[in-house]
Amino acid sequence: MKTNQDQAALLFVQSNIISNQTKLVSHLLGYKLFDLFPETDIRNGHYAMSLNTNPIEKRYTHAELEELATDLSTQLDRTLDRAIAENIAQDLGTINSAKPQYAKVREWWLCSDFLLRQLENAGELILSNQFGSWWGRTTEQDIYQDSVIRSIGKNVEQIFR
Repeated sequence: MKTNQDQAALLFVQSNIISNQTKLVSHLLGYKLFDLFPETDIRNGHYAMSLNTNPIEKRYTHAELEELATDLSTQLDRTLDRAIAENIAQDLGTINSAKPQYAKVREWWLCSDFLLRQLENAGELILSNQFGSWWGRTTEQDIYQDSVIRSIGKNVEQIFR
């Protein structure tokens, strides 16, 4: 038996999820001849790296990496120590050559624009190009039970109270 929260989440999903397009998107991502769906069109990947200035491997979002590069550039401009400058310069090179990593996407869903914006803000993988935008789900549970969907649905419900 579904709870009231389950029913509300299910209604939210039915209103904002359009269709499962996993086969189509997976096929086009793998079809490299014309590169219509390059991986660079996927947003919210993460960057895992260790740096001279922070030797513990850490995961960074794109925004965090840009902010770190700006901070390191400022430090590089201000430092007089050659060894520190070399470490910072190496870190900047590592950052500039970094490629995003993505969780294994199990399903690609065509969603409402509203939901796609909410999912992107929540850090979910979004593929967007001239053909459309899709949510890349990395779990196999029912969508209405997905913690991100429940969180977005709860926020929407609070707005309309």
